[in-house]
Parts: sequence; C-alpha cells; structure tokens
Amino acid sequence: MVSVTGKYSFVLAILLGVLISACAGSTTVASDETAMIVCHDNRRTLTLPEDEAVKHLDHGDNIGACAGK
Repeated sequence: MVSVTGKYSFVLAILLGVLISACAGSTTVASDETAMIVCHDNRRTLTLPEDEAVKHLDHGDNIGACAGK
C-alpha cells in the first residue's frame, strides 16, 4: 500500500480546486479518466490524464493553466 504524503497530498488538494474550476472546459482524455490542467514549461497549457500530469509535475511543470496562454 502506498501512502499519500508530502508533495502528492498537496497535488491532490490542488487537483480538486483545478477540477472544480475547469469542469466546464473540454478535455482530450477518456471520459472515465480524471483530467488535470498543467502548465508545461511555462509556455503551453495541457489537459492530461492524472497519471501523466503527475509525471509532468515531477519534472517541474505546474498545476493550472499557463498565465496568458
């Protein structure tokens, strides 16, 4: 069993807020997956399945849309 602590508990808390604010937007993920909005390299806003979004967050991308993009 994996414990959700540290960075991932913060990510999950932010995810809830992002999903609530972005629920009206369209996504490119399957309907049975949880989508996350990620700012990739401070240049491009991506909508990704949760497992892919976590990989992006691990290498420095940010949760939420890129400012002005």
